[in-house]
Amino acid sequence: MKRVQATWREVIGLCDARCRRRNATPIQSSIFHQIDDVVRSHRAEMDPAEERRHSKKQKDHCNMLGFVADSQYGVPRRCACGGRIIDEVRGKEDYDSLTGKRFFTCVNYEDDGLHYRHPWVVGVQEENKRLSKRLHEAEQVMKGVWKLNKRIEDLEVQVTTLSEQVDYLTVEVGTLNDINVLDRSPAFDDILQGRAPKVKFKVNNHTYRMAYYLTDEIYPNWATFIQSIKLPQGPKAELFAERQESTRKDVERAFRVLQSRFAIVKNTALLWDKEKIGKIMRTCVILHNMIVEDEQHRYIQIDTSEFESGESSRSSKVKSRESVNVPMLTIRNQIRDPYIHERLKADLVENVWEKYGNHDE
Repeated sequence: MKRVQATWREVIGLCDARCRRRNATPIQSSIFHQIDDVVRSHRAEMDPAEERRHSKKQKDHCNMLGFVADSQYGVPRRCACGGRIIDEVRGKEDYDSLTGKRFFTCVNYEDDGLHYRHPWVVGVQEENKRLSKRLHEAEQVMKGVWKLNKRIEDLEVQVTTLSEQVDYLTVEVGTLNDINVLDRSPAFDDILQGRAPKVKFKVNNHTYRMAYYLTDEIYPNWATFIQSIKLPQGPKAELFAERQESTRKDVERAFRVLQSRFAIVKNTALLWDKEKIGKIMRTCVILHNMIVEDEQHRYIQIDTSEFESGESSRSSKVKSRESVNVPMLTIRNQIRDPYIHERLKADLVENVWEKYGNHDE
């Protein structure tokens, strides 16, 4: 406990105040008054200036003792420096830097740690309530941000998937052609993986084991693509070019017939998978054939002799059994073999001339 040095008069004054506060007995009061009489005689001998200094020190000391005593029961009425305690409301500029906005503060308050300053309980409660509300709002915002980030990640995945599918279907603007579609198309996956039906046919006494497509000149010289002859030289080449282009146009017209009859074929595929698109196309072809058979009496009877195979050096045989061990690299090289392409094309020229070139059209 810190020792406090004081004069006899100060001690007596303090004791007298404590006695009044605690309702001391008459004997105790008498003892203190006797001591005060002795001290008062000594005080009468003091110089007036010294008396004023002595009174000021005594007052400051009593204020300090009163501050200590009052602090035990709540907010004191005076600071240890003797200044009054006032109710202070801080401005908005200090609002976020202080624990509360209302304080019991010494009128002589300076930020030196020597003056009394205590926040109102109500002010602290209000501040805690405000901060709790801000914390709750911040937590709600953080939860919303987390959900929003999760939603954004899901949307990014969906956008990436859709972009890949759109690029797969449309490539880039101005570059949509059969070659780009061919590079991205899984049309030859069944052949490479051995799932396609086994095909075997003869043309001009040469045996071939892969089917072929009739295409235009932009396709590469693969064994599975047979293009027309751009500048045919001679009657055989001219006849082949005519037959190839007319047959290819017949296929395109047939597809346009399906498009005009069935809107589902004309419209976009809506990113359906390959199996569903295949089923839709087969269904439309079957329905179209049923319609043609039902309305066949409306059509003119045409000569179907040109579709009859007759006796020819060309024959074909299809096997549906799938292979187990598939040499994919070998099959890929066979598909892209330019030598097979040129030989097949020459054989087809001879076959078409043999079948259609012996009579005038």
